[in-house]
Amino acid sequence: MEGFGFEWAFFNHRVSHLTFGVEGDAARVSVVGGTSTTGIDPVLPEQCDPDTCGELPFTDSAVVEVRWGRATSRKVHFARATATVVATAEGSTEALEVPLDRKGKGELIAVIAGFTLDTDYPLSGGEACYDPAYGWHPRRIAIELGEPELSSDGRSAVLDVTGWFTAGNSLEDERQCVDEVAAEAQVPIDVDVLVVVGNGSIGTAQASHEETYSYGCTSFPCLSPDPQPDPDLSVRPLDLFELEAPLVGWSRFDFQFHTDDPGDRGAYLRTVSVDADLAGGTASGHATNYSPATQLSGFDYLFSGTVRAMDVDGELERGVVEDTVTVDLKEDGTPVIHELPL
Repeated sequence: MEGFGFEWAFFNHRVSHLTFGVEGDAARVSVVGGTSTTGIDPVLPEQCDPDTCGELPFTDSAVVEVRWGRATSRKVHFARATATVVATAEGSTEALEVPLDRKGKGELIAVIAGFTLDTDYPLSGGEACYDPAYGWHPRRIAIELGEPELSSDGRSAVLDVTGWFTAGNSLEDERQCVDEVAAEAQVPIDVDVLVVVGNGSIGTAQASHEETYSYGCTSFPCLSPDPQPDPDLSVRPLDLFELEAPLVGWSRFDFQFHTDDPGDRGAYLRTVSVDADLAGGTASGHATNYSPATQLSGFDYLFSGTVRAMDVDGELERGVVEDTVTVDLKEDGTPVIHELPL
């Protein structure tokens, strides 16, 4: 997976579930942003005040995109495995062992082949009026892969996988029950890791940038917030030196939102994207909260990430798949994962 992204059709939303990844001949995607995207009308526990635990049931759809690459080579080992980290503001790390189909030797890189983030997980402080399954207003979402190493027998690669998730405040009277427990958020992230072992040249590129958008309104509802234009990608270059035929992926991405907000505001997100475009020569992470009628504030973010690449001396295919997906839930309430042919 060289890149991924989504844009809600109608409004900005919380984050309750994200799945993006590439497996076999399909991209796997799912985006859920709480009850304002599922249309579910929640039933509050009897002791909870609906005036401070408000929900706005509605339905929304999202335009999703996955940039993918596929490499075929007899000179390189490719191996995959999945680590689950329960991400918190402090970060959580799990060791991952990735078995190889034969004894490996040479250089190694590890990249993120996909991930699933789901907020339906107990609060660290126990049950409360707010159900975390309805999502959080994130202040930070980050995944980082440590440097992979071969095991002593060469039959596997080992590395650390770390995830961070910080939930922020809504700062809304009707959502006080969210703000009361935001500091207790714990969010499992399943990280699919692709390890590449070979003797090709390796490249590493760092991406680091930020954007700030003004609000443009003095009252709510804000029907005409200030525009949030896309960044100038010419100042977000992807430089992998002189690699000839590299497999490319991200080993780290880190979004931080509303970084200087005095009330620890979290984000209602309208768009999110992480993209390493080798042909275009750009590496970028971008997000917005633009949403006429529901936008509550201006917006800012910090993004940093690491792109890893290795020449594979084989066949390479690349492409982008894009579609509009609805928020569909199974009978048990879990999100439907949409498979988009590559």
